[in-house]
Amino acid sequence: MTLSTLSGRKTVSWFVRSALVSALLAAAPGARAAGEATPAAWTKARSLCDAGKLEEGWKALVQLERSAGKQPLPAAYWREVLACASKANLPANALRAGKKLDALKQATAEDRTAVAKMRAAVRVPEPEAVIPAEEAWIVRPRGNGVLLVNGPCGFAFEPRNDHPFLPHVQQRACSVRTWTPPLKGKGGELRPGVIVLARVAKAGEKLEDYAALMMPTWKPARFDGFKCPGARCLTFGTRHKGVYGKDGDGVGLAVAFERDEPEFPGLLFEDPGPTVARKPGAPPVFGRFRGKIHYLVMFDSAATIAERAKPDYRKFLADLRVE
Repeated sequence: MTLSTLSGRKTVSWFVRSALVSALLAAAPGARAAGEATPAAWTKARSLCDAGKLEEGWKALVQLERSAGKQPLPAAYWREVLACASKANLPANALRAGKKLDALKQATAEDRTAVAKMRAAVRVPEPEAVIPAEEAWIVRPRGNGVLLVNGPCGFAFEPRNDHPFLPHVQQRACSVRTWTPPLKGKGGELRPGVIVLARVAKAGEKLEDYAALMMPTWKPARFDGFKCPGARCLTFGTRHKGVYGKDGDGVGLAVAFERDEPEFPGLLFEDPGPTVARKPGAPPVFGRFRGKIHYLVMFDSAATIAERAKPDYRKFLADLRVE
């Protein structure tokens, strides 16, 4: 599956116009003498990464952090993390490891060179940049499907055996339309739609302001039983008479939330697994826009199937990954 295939489908909606890493160091002192052997688990992870078995090596490092819990980790470990993250092209994890080394006052010139190289592997979008879909989205194979990662707006989801519509990123805003599983209505099979809209918050703009701008005719509405992707969520609804013929009115629901810029943008999505290959000589991938981002996740269904489709909308919200 290619990104061009994923973005080739056009659609019209009646309501839208427009790993972290760490390690195990049980009962070890805070600093090791030069030449002292690292723990066996580190050696295993390092050997896997050095041998090009990046998924296995990285998985070992992740497991080591989980085992370590809150125990402080020494510079030697973070240096291993930095090396493996660099090999696996995980820039956010590399930057995190570099900060740990700086905090321990143990960063070497070689460490700083590796961190600088990883920082250069990600482009921070200019505020008014127009970013083609093939540069805005990273496609990661997942079993029989894919994970679609939008770097500029910091969210990701797994489409359900469908070809989402992926527009360009422009005016500091991103969008995508996908569909929930088909349901039988009075007039035949119907597929409710889900649209994600995201835009960098303007100076002084509140989440309520963004929702009112994007959905001027929608009203606050109760929608229960979903996982909010932010610290708080606002819910809205609308209804359009008879737009689905035999299947009645159009039913719209929307969930609005916001997310501040994380310390290490991209950390949530980084994975040493395969991605759909980019063109040879392609520039570095785009990272997240600076600042707070407002999000809307909108649901579009015919009235006859709306109640049956709401659990799929709730599942989409639960599975949505947002930085």
